[in-house]
Amino acid sequence: MATIMEKDSLIHLIAYARSIVSLRLGKEHPEYEKLYDFLAKKRNWIYSTSPEKIDMDKEVPPLQEIIKKYKDLPELPQFRQA
Repeated sequence: MATIMEKDSLIHLIAYARSIVSLRLGKEHPEYEKLYDFLAKKRNWIYSTSPEKIDMDKEVPPLQEIIKKYKDLPELPQFRQA
């Protein structure tokens, strides 16, 4: 069970994970489509689910794994700041 604030934080965590995937993996990367679809479905499910039905202990770790795995990769050239 999550609170409304935890649900909001989870939405932000999903958005952060999507930005990591978008900025560091190109569409040609073999995992890009799978990750992007997973995060889109997760976001839609979170938005449509009441906080009481969200298990934070189950929902957060996969997002943290994605972030941890890809956050230290360099940004794609088109997203690097000069």
